Amino acid sequence: MLNEEKIVDVYVISRRLRIPIEEIESLLGLLLSHGYIEQKEVTASCYKCPLRRSCPIAGRSTIRVYTITSKGRNLLEKGSRS
Repeated sequence: MLNEEKIVDVYVISRRLRIPIEEIESLLGLLLSHGYIEQKEVTASCYKCPLRRSCPIAGRSTIRVYTITSKGRNLLEKGSRS
C-alpha cells in the first residue's frame, strides 16, 4: 500500500486492511526500526476540505504519515523478482 499510495496515514491503512490501529502501529514500528519506511508529521488544514465531515483524521492539527524509503523500495524490487 505504501508503495502504491506514496504517503499513508495509520487510519487509512487500518480502514483499508481492516486491521486494528494498534496492530498497524506495531507493524509500522517494525518497518521503521529496520529503515524500510519513514515517519513524517504534517500539519492538517481541514477547515476548507470538502471531505472533513467523513474524514477519520479531520480535526487533528498534526498527522503522522509514512513513506517508503529507498531501502524499502529495494526490498520490494528483490521480492518481485523472486
